[in-house]
Amino acid sequence: MAETTDAPERRLKLGISDHVAGPNLPALLGRLAAYDPLLVIEVRIAASRDVLAWFERGEIDAAIGRREGDRRDGQLLAEERLGWFAAPGWQHRARGSR
Repeated sequence: MAETTDAPERRLKLGISDHVAGPNLPALLGRLAAYDPLLVIEVRIAASRDVLAWFERGEIDAAIGRREGDRRDGQLLAEERLGWFAAPGWQHRARGSR
């Protein structure tokens, strides 16, 4: 027989940028759910600008996205390293040169 609980349902509405929603996301959500099994986690994934707009309008409780433009609010969770890659032997040509 299942045990019933009178605890009120808690819900976390989380917005995540598609830039950071990768293959580790299900495991991270699983760990969060294991920490608080009564918490209902609702996840919405979109571009950072959309996720931050949802947060500003109060449509979600928390947002994880890229810091874009002049925004400096929020808390830095990680830094992203970017790089350019090319095939071996590739040479850059100035625009208009042949």
